[in-house]
Amino acid sequence: MSHSSLTAQCLYSCNWESSNLYLKKYNYTNFQKHISLMIHCSQKPVKITAFKFSTLSLQSFSAILSTSISYFTLLRSLYNDAKK
Repeated sequence: MSHSSLTAQCLYSCNWESSNLYLKKYNYTNFQKHISLMIHCSQKPVKITAFKFSTLSLQSFSAILSTSISYFTLLRSLYNDAKK
């Protein structure tokens, strides 16, 4: 989550206002609009939610994924044993 808010700080401090020397006049206004939109969108942190119930962190997501793989492996081994 901290990386998404860090993006706005990096975009703002990348010296974009003096980059009009390198861009043509008609492209510079589009460039300003795009940078402004990117800064605006990146100020809101990105969150992964589970059914809008709780926010998932990397630790909880990896724990859920690890548990899911364990259950899948167990069920697959039981299924293969039952086939024999």
